[in-house]
Amino acid sequence: MDSFGAPASAAIVEIESPKAALQLLTHDIGRAERSVNLIAPAEAYPLLALVLRRAVAAQLSVSLYAQVQVSLPFARIEAIPGGFDWPGIPLVAIVDERTAVIASRDNSEVRGHWSMTPAFIAAARLAFDGLRGSA
Repeated sequence: MDSFGAPASAAIVEIESPKAALQLLTHDIGRAERSVNLIAPAEAYPLLALVLRRAVAAQLSVSLYAQVQVSLPFARIEAIPGGFDWPGIPLVAIVDERTAVIASRDNSEVRGHWSMTPAFIAAARLAFDGLRGSA
């Protein structure tokens, strides 16, 4: 595999639970230095409030969206337009253009992937822009 340039660590990590998704998002957002772009289920925002508050307080570029408008004391989460073709409720994050999550929540299940590979981050950016209606 070394001759093919395979990475030493996993290039894509599978997300198989809400807890795993929240842990990855909390970790990445907590380490953000420049930007946080997030489309998440509305219910996730109170759970992510602490790290999002830090990002907003640090004056990072923060773009937050959900399937419905949500208000936190320190930030407004905009609603994405309806009619998107996505399995369940979208979960898409791009942090510092360094890491990304592409996933969905369907009832109590969260399924998707996390990666720091450039092609995956580009795909997450396309999904993010498309879901918020600016593609």
